[in-house]
Amino acid sequence: MEQIKLNKLAEHLGFKKNDIARQWCVNLNIPIYGKNSMRYVLAMDVAMELDTDLITCLIKKYGPDNWSAVYKMYKENNFEGLVNIKYSAMLKQGSTASEKYESKSKSSAKFLKDVA
Repeated sequence: MEQIKLNKLAEHLGFKKNDIARQWCVNLNIPIYGKNSMRYVLAMDVAMELDTDLITCLIKKYGPDNWSAVYKMYKENNFEGLVNIKYSAMLKQGSTASEKYESKSKSSAKFLKDVA
């Protein structure tokens, strides 16, 4: 388990004082271990708190069974995987907007037919 000292956590969060980082942890129920200058938190507890909004969004968008795979792609900066998921969901929804478009003139219908 990776540990983060409170002074490093304060630096990471952009706080000037360790006491503010400590209070941030207390307010979010993140356990603080150690004594005096050796106080630390677990990196996993901090990561979960910092990613709460993203996780909530992914659960709503991809469901309780699939969000974790997408979250892993975010954490690994797997851009290609995220793009594949986005467009596969789009394909499952059916036809695209351009396929649903009905042209208003014969010339635009001919153009769309030639382009497609």
